[in-house]
Amino acid sequence: YEDVDLPYSVKNGEEVSDDQTTDKDTGTKVDKFNARLLSKRYARSNCFLNTWRSMLNGKGIVLSAADKYESDLVGLLRVLRALNNKLPIQIVHKGDLSEKVQDNLVKVARADDVQVPKYLYDQIKDFTPQNFPKQEIWFVNAKRCIRNEYRGNFNMYANKLIAYLFNSFDDILLMDTDSIPLVKPIELFKSGPYQRTQTIFFKDRFNVEKVSKHDSEYFKRLMPSKIDESLFTIPKTTNHTLENRYIKNQFRHVMEAGMVGIKRSTHFIGILTSIQLNFWTATNSRIWGDKELFWLGQSISGNENYEFNKYDVVAVGELTPMEDRPRNTIAHELCSTHPGHLSGDDDFTLLWINSGMRYCKVDTWEGDMDQERIKKKFKSVKEVETYYKNPVKINAALIPPGGDRSKPNGKDEPAFGWIMTPPCKGYLWCAYDILGGSTDPKDRGAYVEYDNVTEYRNEYLGKLWLNQDLVDLSKYEVQIKVDEEKERIKKAKEENEKKLREEKERKEKEERERRENEEKEKKEKEQQEKQAQDGNDHLI
Repeated sequence: YEDVDLPYSVKNGEEVSDDQTTDKDTGTKVDKFNARLLSKRYARSNCFLNTWRSMLNGKGIVLSAADKYESDLVGLLRVLRALNNKLPIQIVHKGDLSEKVQDNLVKVARADDVQVPKYLYDQIKDFTPQNFPKQEIWFVNAKRCIRNEYRGNFNMYANKLIAYLFNSFDDILLMDTDSIPLVKPIELFKSGPYQRTQTIFFKDRFNVEKVSKHDSEYFKRLMPSKIDESLFTIPKTTNHTLENRYIKNQFRHVMEAGMVGIKRSTHFIGILTSIQLNFWTATNSRIWGDKELFWLGQSISGNENYEFNKYDVVAVGELTPMEDRPRNTIAHELCSTHPGHLSGDDDFTLLWINSGMRYCKVDTWEGDMDQERIKKKFKSVKEVETYYKNPVKINAALIPPGGDRSKPNGKDEPAFGWIMTPPCKGYLWCAYDILGGSTDPKDRGAYVEYDNVTEYRNEYLGKLWLNQDLVDLSKYEVQIKVDEEKERIKKAKEENEKKLREEKERKEKEERERRENEEKEKKEKEQQEKQAQDGNDHLI
């Protein structure tokens, strides 16, 4: 490997160990032997893809979209402005994003005046200052990059793989249009996993659902072996992959790919491998959507230098009041339709959530009214509809124990950390922090509660994403006064109507009492006349 320059180095005052070196381009510590193998594979200067890789630059947000996702994109742009995002954005499409929609997105991204939710803005403006920077937004039409015979491989979830490859950034946050960041996106590039590996992947909900052993063994056989290492200079697979819960234990869900952070120049072959895996029915039929392709592509290409966030998906929303739980149970419950992602760096900050910001993204309120859980909380279908259409209220996050734990019991305590429930078409999952009343730490998770400002801020972002109760910021004070005047007039009208109603009721009462008195007097008179007549008859 004389053609590969791998000098010893010192980074941030820390000497690199004898078995490590530092990549000249990225400053990343890597295993020397694997670095030699990977660097040699990148050394071919006459390869178009290597030339392309060398031209990747900058940090940015990447989205895959079409016209049907316009409302999601508009909401996301509002949220990004409220988060003071300054990363450029590339929206990649296949010719299915019309100029009309593009013009509207640019208008929202770069408008001089921004819109904010009424009243909630007052609750958070002093605690979370916002500059609402204009967003740098690019549109990338990748249609001509894909030959007709391959376009069928990039439908639905796999459409995101086009954006994964056909953008110009080096460090990317690849996001779904319904993934909502709750922190400034640049912060994800500062996270521990990204600093260590130039990746941050997020884990999915850890429940009991599994695949067949045959499926996990199939992918295991695709991993590089000692022979691949010797003949093709591809580093063999280690326990970093072989011990993960999909390969070792056949759990179906490992990765939640609504947001993927990765430095593409250092993980480029793995990106190409992910796309190649999607071409094969034997591979894409064995996984749920596109999500496992991201880590599988890296491991199968021989690059295991990637890291997942510490936590699996957490439930986010409102804790069920303990008085509404079965008597004497100790497990907390949080039922949520949104997968949440808790920072592994501080064990507290919610980084982002998936499935948008509407409490329930499907219109199932009429059928759900028959569900016992819904009946207890709501009195009418209209109440359920209103609740479903509003932003999810987030004032807590609950971390269940691992999905491989179960504690059946007769004490009304939950046996599993996650339980899928029928409301909201099965999107409502209830999470529990203690299994079977157990004191074993392995059967116990945790929960985090947030203050009012954080709750208001989350609802504020939800209103922005859903386009609810928004007003131009420049007209905010005027609109508030108009609303206050409308409210004053409304209250005055209601007060006047109340007085008129009370006056009417008073008169009706008086009229009723007058008639009752007249009827009473009439009956008394008739009684007296009858008594007098009875007396006369007796005398005769």
